[in-house]
Amino acid sequence: MRRMDIRDLLILSALTEGGHVNRLTGMTIYDIRLDRKYDAVYRRMLHLERAGFVARGFANAKSDTYYITQKGIDFIKEAVL
Repeated sequence: MRRMDIRDLLILSALTEGGHVNRLTGMTIYDIRLDRKYDAVYRRMLHLERAGFVARGFANAKSDTYYITQKGIDFIKEAVL
């Protein structure tokens, strides 16, 4: 697993603050981009998914959606304390 950096924390924070905490409320990479290119955010989401911090929600048209898992919520809480 590669090291987490501030951009990963920003993604986790955006999911948490937006209430994207289950399969139904997931958001797409286009919504998450945070002024980054799609491919860069996609790679980060794959990393976060492998680490168990995010999971895929229900599809929105042809796009996958992602939400923060309890493991991700616990991680972000610990990181910002």
